[in-house]
Amino acid sequence: MRSYKALLAGVAMFATTSAFAETDYTAVGFVDFSGPFANIYPDIQGGREAVLAWWNKEVGAGLGVKISLPIYDIRYDPAQAASVWPSAKAEHNPIILYGVGGPDAAALQERLPDDKVPMFMSGNGYGYSWKPGSWVIGTRPTFAHELGAFLDWYETQLKRPVRFALVTSDASPGFVDIARGLESFAKDNPKVELIEVIYTQMQPADLTLEVRRVVNAKADIILTPGSVAQIVAVKRALESLGAEIPVVTEVHAGLTAASGALGDPNALNGDYEVCACALAVEGETPARAFYDKLAAEYGLKSQWSSNTILGMGVTLASLRLLEKAIAETGADKVTGESIRNMLESTELDPDQTFGIYPTLKWSAEAPFPVTGAATISVMKDGKITLAAEGSPLPAITKW
Repeated sequence: MRSYKALLAGVAMFATTSAFAETDYTAVGFVDFSGPFANIYPDIQGGREAVLAWWNKEVGAGLGVKISLPIYDIRYDPAQAASVWPSAKAEHNPIILYGVGGPDAAALQERLPDDKVPMFMSGNGYGYSWKPGSWVIGTRPTFAHELGAFLDWYETQLKRPVRFALVTSDASPGFVDIARGLESFAKDNPKVELIEVIYTQMQPADLTLEVRRVVNAKADIILTPGSVAQIVAVKRALESLGAEIPVVTEVHAGLTAASGALGDPNALNGDYEVCACALAVEGETPARAFYDKLAAEYGLKSQWSSNTILGMGVTLASLRLLEKAIAETGADKVTGESIRNMLESTELDPDQTFGIYPTLKWSAEAPFPVTGAATISVMKDGKITLAAEGSPLPAITKW
């Protein structure tokens, strides 16, 4: 990979030095500022806005295009997403929609092909959107792919099959999907044994009884990809039981957010985070260099966290497709459909997203990547450090 300085110097690869009459387009952003992910969404939205500000100045200006981003709080609620979207579309005629997660993906996936607006997700893909011709576009594979990559890696550390439990929720289709995907993964994989799926609320008060069962079953690891509140409940239960079992989280409820909620940067020592994307580890990386540029020049206030990286990454990926659509149709003729048409013929290399993603490739069958690799970080002495990178995504039978 090229140095981060070379990456920053070469970002405006589709821009020209010619002057254009500016064409204004709109992307609508869904957020969760008052629901279960209100603690993390300022970071995600901060990453989105800073990348758009950078792109408008350093790339879009040369192409004669500017993007604005009105936002709507859907509270991580499918009914709210379904209610808000028609008026947002009518008012703004957007060419891009940035989604929140499982609720809006489920609520809008049947409507978006008729509306001709692609919805880009910073979170994971879902089994129910794993279908040909989907307009719900993922920049990451499913939770099962990412967590499966972790479990395969962890098996090499234990040198025996991994006994694991999953904590998730039945309050959202996206979190039920995690269980279904991991059940499919475990069924075909002799390297792992799924002990139990614990369904609980997004913000559980206490999980001591449930975690006691997992401790008694001698679990090696507890997967907690749902919410920060679930991680806190699991950690408190383990403490009350005097048990030490590592937990593994996903980036939307990652080590930074969870340790902050616990009020102790050392509370998650020995615990893990996984993503098929860059993680907010210590040290110089292309993703960190781009973050620093956005913070210094484009008003980015969000902390260096994996959620900020997610907001940056999904926006970059969608704008790279927009650049291709501009080259294909002209700056003043771009539509949501022309952006969606770029999807299956596009492969984005890591340089184009400042190392935030491995090579991104979509297909007619999967509107999110199902091949590639995951990065794994671990908390050590209050700092997030790299545990493994390039951990291959497993092949999982579609569920």
